[in-house]
Amino acid sequence: AIIDSASEPLFESKTTWPSLAESVTAQKEMYCYVVKGVPEQMKRYGRAVCKAFGVKSRFVHMEFFRLTEDKPGLGKKGDYVGLEVNVRAPGGYTPDMVNFAHSFDLYQIWADMVTYGTSERGRNGETFYCVYASRRDIHTYARSHDEVMERYGDVICMQGRMADVLSDDLGNDFYIARFKQASERDDFAAFIQQHAE
Repeated sequence: AIIDSASEPLFESKTTWPSLAESVTAQKEMYCYVVKGVPEQMKRYGRAVCKAFGVKSRFVHMEFFRLTEDKPGLGKKGDYVGLEVNVRAPGGYTPDMVNFAHSFDLYQIWADMVTYGTSERGRNGETFYCVYASRRDIHTYARSHDEVMERYGDVICMQGRMADVLSDDLGNDFYIARFKQASERDDFAAFIQQHAE
């Protein structure tokens, strides 16, 4: 989110990530995505955190776990539990993914907030699922890069090689694309990440 001088969000977005620890230890490919909306419970929690910490005129991103079962003292299955608050933009290509997902320019919204204290941009743009799907050098894949580009080149927004410093978490080669339907999002990642027999 970008938070204004009254601790109110100028925009909010949610990205779903798997366990990074599991991705690293099992050397799994990374698959994460920006969703089309933010669940109401998460909005309430995020806004309350910003007010409690006095976050004003800043980027902020927070990390939550979603419980897969009831945990006494923490919450019920499906609840969000806060992990950390970062008063900065998220790392890597996440800001670019947010731009692609929401059809706006996050950096322009930030500049508007700094200059004018608010921004009306990006409120009515078309929304998509924006997907990050990576491959690891240690695996052999069923489809070549050329096959991926032939099938999905018209929806791929970015593609390249991840910096070595981030590749343990995020994989080596990556593709970022956007889709209107969740099923298309999932099919894209499966197509890219299917291992060769």
